[in-house]
Amino acid sequence: MELFNFSKKESRLYMSFMYVTFVSLLVGGLMGLLQTLVRSGKYTLPFNIDYYTILTTHGVVLGLVLTTFFIIGFQFSLMGKTVGISDKQIMWGWVSFWVMLVGTVLAAWMILTGEASVLYTFYTPLRAHPIFYIGLALVIIGSWIAAIVNFRQLYVWKKAHKGEKSPLLAFMVTINMVMWVVASLGVAYSVVVLILPWSLGYVATVNVLLTRTLFWYFGHPLVYFWLL
Repeated sequence: MELFNFSKKESRLYMSFMYVTFVSLLVGGLMGLLQTLVRSGKYTLPFNIDYYTILTTHGVVLGLVLTTFFIIGFQFSLMGKTVGISDKQIMWGWVSFWVMLVGTVLAAWMILTGEASVLYTFYTPLRAHPIFYIGLALVIIGSWIAAIVNFRQLYVWKKAHKGEKSPLLAFMVTINMVMWVVASLGVAYSVVVLILPWSLGYVATVNVLLTRTLFWYFGHPLVYFWLL
């Protein structure tokens, strides 16, 4: 039992990420089931909900929300166990959580109101409401805040344990988050600099090939992100 002996402050932080993960799995799985039923012709969606609405929900929830919340909550627990976490770092962990959660709610709101049926990959020239893109950007920004907390945790530990090798799990988390930040820079640029101004109507066109390339610069690492 010692392995899971976290303080209440730590546990609340770690489990908050996991609760969102569990809900995401439930919602995403349900959307996948509905897709199958609709395609079979045996079920008609109520309230004028479009097939592509549930397809986008399924993709965003399982592809981005579930994976990101899970790995960040899991990595916080690994770092807390191996190198420790201070009250200030817990506070910033909560900042990360709430930024990501607000972003998730904004994106979900746009999807469920039919303003963002863009197949999760948010491929241009399909265009969603600006709030959808703002929400996704907040999810990425929140993950960067978590990365900074993880980097700080290892830095503080190394400073107090000069000459010692970093704990393996802490080293793995740090390298994983470095790769995540590098991989997510492309999609952040695509969403904030290219797609969002186009969605707001500030520019008439968007570079479709560039936005898709930048997405997959991020998309493939996303698939393996939670595998650590």
